[in-house]
Amino acid sequence: MEIAMRATPSFADPARPAPAFLDATGGALLFGRVLLFRGLGDAFLATWDRWQTIVPDDLALVPAHDLSRFEEYRGFDGCFRVAVGVTVAIASADEGPSAPFDDAAILRARDRAAQCLDARIVGVLAATLGAHDALALHGQHTRALLVPYGPIASVHLAHGVIAAALSTPPPGLARVRGTDMRERPHRDVVHGSLVASACDWDIAEPDLHAVRTARGRAFHLVARYG
Repeated sequence: MEIAMRATPSFADPARPAPAFLDATGGALLFGRVLLFRGLGDAFLATWDRWQTIVPDDLALVPAHDLSRFEEYRGFDGCFRVAVGVTVAIASADEGPSAPFDDAAILRARDRAAQCLDARIVGVLAATLGAHDALALHGQHTRALLVPYGPIASVHLAHGVIAAALSTPPPGLARVRGTDMRERPHRDVVHGSLVASACDWDIAEPDLHAVRTARGRAFHLVARYG
């Protein structure tokens, strides 16, 4: 599932039609690696355009940031963290919990990521980074990454069943609920277990192998604004 759309350098507002650049809060689960770019916002945008020409169509680029007002970053000298990998699922804060996905979808994304993020692609991406961060990219494993993006973003990875918001979870299960971009709680929740969470500027690495499967339950992403 591709969520990072191709862009031309002349695209002005938003800076690029991609997650984090749009005024939309959400979250993604990918199998991939983390690119760490250090420098000015203008240089980051130029490097983003280089990445778009490097990565194959099966790979998505998802910044763990709110870049929807990119003019604020043009003179900003800092760090930008971007996950690159094969998407398992995405969730929008304005749309409630994601569609369900299972172990088979996770395994397909993991195997595809191992093929797409090969030594050649990793090497070309590393050449766009500083020496220290290039070495770190080479040293990473391709693994599960939970990435929030957009304004005031957080995202939960839950394992359970969709239920009405006002219903009571069965004994031993938690209620995992998000909010839309008006900070209104979602009408649907997930009754189950909270596997992992990540908030703005953070990327979590969930241990998907530790989740105990149960009949009728599936994985869901739940995004939250605020």
